[in-house]
Amino acid sequence: MNKLLPLVLLCIALQYNLAKAQCNGRYQSEIFTEVTKTSDIIFGSNVTAQGENQDFTMDIYEPSNDSEPLRPLFILGHGGSFVAGTKDDNDVVTICNAFAKRGYVTASYNYRLGFASLVPNKPEAIRAVYRAVQDAKACVRWFWKTAREGNPYKIDTNQIFLGGSSAGAFIAIHYAYLNEESELPSDIDMSQLGDMSGNSGNQGYPEQIKAIVNLCGAIGDISWIKPNDTPICSMHGTNDATVPYYTEMLYMLGFIPIMEVSGSYSIDSMCQTNGTLSSFYTFNNAPHVPYLGSAAYMDTTVNFVTNFLYNQLECATGIESVNAITISIFPNPAGDFINIDRQIKEAFDYRIFSTDGKLMLSSNLNDQGRSGIDIRSLPNGIYFIETFQSNTIQRSKFVKIK
Repeated sequence: MNKLLPLVLLCIALQYNLAKAQCNGRYQSEIFTEVTKTSDIIFGSNVTAQGENQDFTMDIYEPSNDSEPLRPLFILGHGGSFVAGTKDDNDVVTICNAFAKRGYVTASYNYRLGFASLVPNKPEAIRAVYRAVQDAKACVRWFWKTAREGNPYKIDTNQIFLGGSSAGAFIAIHYAYLNEESELPSDIDMSQLGDMSGNSGNQGYPEQIKAIVNLCGAIGDISWIKPNDTPICSMHGTNDATVPYYTEMLYMLGFIPIMEVSGSYSIDSMCQTNGTLSSFYTFNNAPHVPYLGSAAYMDTTVNFVTNFLYNQLECATGIESVNAITISIFPNPAGDFINIDRQIKEAFDYRIFSTDGKLMLSSNLNDQGRSGIDIRSLPNGIYFIETFQSNTIQRSKFVKIK
């Protein structure tokens, strides 16, 4: 067996290098200096909540002088609580440019905004998300349509990613996971609003996407995420007062209660439980959309999303990202205590959550590399533990049994 080991290692190395070479150095860093932007492309239209006709427009960003025949597509929706915002918002424009310079085709799109009532409420909020998802589907279908009619933007339709910031993240999440009529809330009347695909344009073309990017968003019902569902990349601040980090009440304008939603922490916990691929970054002690107006947070956001999307690309299949900090939990399953074995030998804080996002235990440990935590107060079940110091957070899962 020992004689075979060098050969196995050589094969692994060759496979890794081949996969890496197939990307031609693209998608991991900015290899283009210029971006070509095509503005105000109309991709559909529909009737707003106020009964007015609206054309939907988007801007498309491409790496300038790119000879690649087919490129992955990253579509982004802006924030604004479904009452404000445009495709020209600084955060989505910055992200579109950053990924176009990496070799992607990117797009920032507009969607229907506003409520039928003057005072925001739960039914109107649900319908606003539903309308926006219909518009996003029209946008995705537009790219499928043009790809079959000459493909002027050289899109690889097998590699379409949908994401967004805040409200735009809500759209991407519900696009991916609210996909059965039986799941629709009672506030949705399809005879008035249209079916789940909607009629915002480009009917009959595919709506398929490969993965989603959730920047500070949430989902209306965590059970909509099914086992081995659409892969998701999430980033969220623990001090987000606009969209809950956990499962909590969502407020409009900071004081009008709308409905309970599950933020990125709860989304990731569900994904970790049911086998859905999830990559999650916590902005510790950060507010809502911290990357808006902060170059440092934006760099972190672009780099984290870059790593996630790269590992979804066909040219990079099989390449896994490497975490700088890792923790091991043992024994697992555990009884009265769990031990944490960390690479960093420093004091750290920890938090233990149930799978529905409820905080169960939290404290600080003066760590010397290996630490024990008393979990006798926890009922039997599955839990997630976070260890964190400064902005470094690592998560792991364990099972408690008596």
